Amino acid sequence: MNTIRATRGARASGAIVPGGERSPTPTQPGTPIETSAMRLSEVSRRLAISRAGAYRLVRSGELPGIQVGQTWRVLRSDFDAYLAEQRAAAERRYRAAQGEG
Repeated sequence: MNTIRATRGARASGAIVPGGERSPTPTQPGTPIETSAMRLSEVSRRLAISRAGAYRLVRSGELPGIQVGQTWRVLRSDFDAYLAEQRAAAERRYRAAQGEG
């Protein structure tokens, strides 16, 4: 099996590597790094709640989280599932209210 490897300098500069593809440049300032886990600060920002509120969601188990050392992470798939459940619950409440009115 032949593998083509770019040099460290080429990878960092975003140079074209053998095969004609541009290598990713995760070391450039301002480049977001995609991960499958979110910090609680990102969770709180996306839910428009305080960071303490996000911490309570995770600690209570309502939003599944992973504790890594002293910090908590929430997997994006768990976050998406949580949002979908919250949306479904809101729709059920709305439909129930419409049936009563």
